[in-house]
Amino acid sequence: MGVARCDIKHLPIFLKDFKSFSYLDARDNNISSIEIELQEFIVEKQIENYFSGNSLCRHNDGGLNCEDVCSQYCWSEKELGNEYCDSSCNSAECNLDEGDCVETS
Repeated sequence: MGVARCDIKHLPIFLKDFKSFSYLDARDNNISSIEIELQEFIVEKQIENYFSGNSLCRHNDGGLNCEDVCSQYCWSEKELGNEYCDSSCNSAECNLDEGDCVETS
């Protein structure tokens, strides 16, 4: 689920009821806290998550990924350098998707 840059202040607890939940990009919002049950769910299920740019990262005690991705729009650090050019990561900051977007002749 991608909700980056949507001016969100709160993530609903019912997200933990989603059976196939595997990705959450909530970067650059106004989230100051997250329910402990939701945070534990994210950690336990090893959900790929991104929270940089939210005030909750100032006091994050673990489990939530508050590190910046190579650019504001690159959707997943796990997809860098996977031999597929992802246009959202095709930037100098992302090293042209770790070389995947370099044309070869």
